[in-house]
Amino acid sequence: MINSVRHILRRSLFLLLGLLSCTILSVSAQAVTASEQSKSPLTQLKAHLVGDFSNLRHMMTTGEGVGQPPVLMQITPADWDGEPVLIARQALIESLDEPYRVHIYRFRESRRNSQLIQDIYVVPEAAHNERDASMLRHAELLQGCSIRWQAEDDQFVGVRDGRRCAFLDEHGRQIAVSSQLLLTEEQLIVEDRAVAMGGDIIVGSPLGDVSVYERIRFFSADIAFLPSGAQASDADAWLGVAPHRPLHDHDVRIPLTASADGMFIGHDIQVLGFATDENRLQVRLYRLSDVNPHQDVTMEFDGATWHAETERFRIRLTPIERFQSD
Repeated sequence: MINSVRHILRRSLFLLLGLLSCTILSVSAQAVTASEQSKSPLTQLKAHLVGDFSNLRHMMTTGEGVGQPPVLMQITPADWDGEPVLIARQALIESLDEPYRVHIYRFRESRRNSQLIQDIYVVPEAAHNERDASMLRHAELLQGCSIRWQAEDDQFVGVRDGRRCAFLDEHGRQIAVSSQLLLTEEQLIVEDRAVAMGGDIIVGSPLGDVSVYERIRFFSADIAFLPSGAQASDADAWLGVAPHRPLHDHDVRIPLTASADGMFIGHDIQVLGFATDENRLQVRLYRLSDVNPHQDVTMEFDGATWHAETERFRIRLTPIERFQSD
């Protein structure tokens, strides 16, 4: 009798351990699958594309593409009838809330090879400022103008085939558009070339027209300024001032104006980011006519803001986002 009970207990324990092993293996398999999915080329491609980009810093520091307008390109995730897509809005730096171009990006994997295909939809101008759900209803596919991406190490190389991407302009000419793209975690390089029937180049040079977009961050600024001769201990002596243009980290000097009357105070502010540490910012303050800054401070992010205090300035910067998705 005792042996029989022991046999039953051993068998039950064996079955229990077997079930536990199956459960552990199942959970491990699910974890591996989720991990693999999070690192899939398609997931990485979308992650590299999402964010705010601008060509401003590259133009200012290299002189390349000076004829191009400084723009902001913001790419945000959205949902299109249950399918994850990206919305790309493009606006001039001087008028950030007025996008002049809006595209929708849908993605699929090629059945023939390892390429990732980015289909592009155009949103008509009348719908540019509508909410995402309404905007998506107006989107029209750009036939033949898809971008084919190939993963190479930690970057992606993209191609748009000019033999397939063609349209008629206002003069009835057929225009073919080809593109070469390079996408990294921090940068998007686009080389476009548009050619009319007969070989006339409409956009770009014989070697193409290159645009280099780098990630950009914008900030709201709370700045107090102490006029010359005033006492720092006098709270009423500090003046509220504000950047004359949107403040960002693309290394551009921006004049400061008095918040009360909009008058220039004779000082510029410049914000620089650190490529290796997004929690640090460098702020430089210039007198209007000076080439070199009279103040240069590094600020650490405290979880909500960056802040610094100098002899004549008290600065607090808060990160902001443009064109937030629904």
